[in-house]
Amino acid sequence: GAAAVIGTFVGIHHGWSLLNADGRLVIRSIEVRGADRARWQDVAAYSGIRVGDPLLSVDLDAVALSLRQHPWVKSATVRRRLPDHLVIDLVEHVPAILVSINDLYVADTQGDIFKRLEVNDGLTMPVVTGLSREAVQTDPVRAAERTQEAIAIAGALENAGIGRVDELHVDERLGWSVVLNGGRTAGPRVVHLGLSPLERIG
Repeated sequence: GAAAVIGTFVGIHHGWSLLNADGRLVIRSIEVRGADRARWQDVAAYSGIRVGDPLLSVDLDAVALSLRQHPWVKSATVRRRLPDHLVIDLVEHVPAILVSINDLYVADTQGDIFKRLEVNDGLTMPVVTGLSREAVQTDPVRAAERTQEAIAIAGALENAGIGRVDELHVDERLGWSVVLNGGRTAGPRVVHLGLSPLERIG
């Protein structure tokens, strides 16, 4: 029985090696799906794979892990499609709000701060202030909760037609204050919403 198992394993390994050595089983096309902000050139660089590489030698998990290092990529899966195709499925972060912690950063809809804001990001959205870099680093869960709360407040205010939200400031003792911009005629104004802002808006 043991000899049969060993023989089967050796046979599978030998067959896999022959397939891998076969010049026909190389990557001839790479399909990237779900990429909006992640450019093809960046995806190729982070993946480390190229057309012409042996298809069966690609470490799918390692490539997916490398792709998740891209600032816009939230998750990635990689799979082979024989005889010569590689498929990359990406899920990107959805930008929802900016967060000021020394520099400006971008947070997604879950409140996760995932990248530094760059000019070519082309994002214009409310800015959360009042969070310190130390607080974000030591308690990222609490920081994400605060950021999610800011997203909810901004959405509620804009849905109520009160004005465009430029800034949301949080103070652990005093709660939330917002800077609203009503346009050229009204101009910016500061509104203090306190510790239960959604109740006051609602």
